[in-house]
Amino acid sequence: MEQSKGQTLLELIVVVTVGIVIVAALTFIIIFSLRNADLAKNQTQATKLAQEAVEKVRSIRDTDGGVTFVAATKFSDLWAITLSSSCSPCYFNLAGNVLIETVGNFDTNPDSNFEKAGAFYRTVILEDIPATSDKEKKVTVRVKWIDFAGHHESKVTTVLRNQQI
Repeated sequence: MEQSKGQTLLELIVVVTVGIVIVAALTFIIIFSLRNADLAKNQTQATKLAQEAVEKVRSIRDTDGGVTFVAATKFSDLWAITLSSSCSPCYFNLAGNVLIETVGNFDTNPDSNFEKAGAFYRTVILEDIPATSDKEKKVTVRVKWIDFAGHHESKVTTVLRNQQI
């Protein structure tokens, strides 16, 4: 006698359930991998934007390029200014070979007055190095973006020295 006919429906349900679980797990893994790849791509792009800005600021220093600031029209003017008395921190945008002071708070509202590059917002921060403000300035470039995982930031910092001394 054949009694296996009653078990085939139960076996089919088990096989379909296992198949659905496997497909769901694979889908989750693929989505997770794609999101991580996208995050890594954005992090790399943001770091490149920050490094590019540091190089532009260095170029502006080397060529004594233009600056739009309280009492400065060229980069060499910044060595005589104590930045911490004018602003803290001092935010700048890059426009070609010119550093332009900008107003606003990059932490609370980066999209107001700051440089936009695609989905990224970038600012250059100039600060004094205490005790050597006429010889050194700290340059920090911050790049922010928002994606599926929330808010992110990439930051590059360097110290520029006054080459005229």
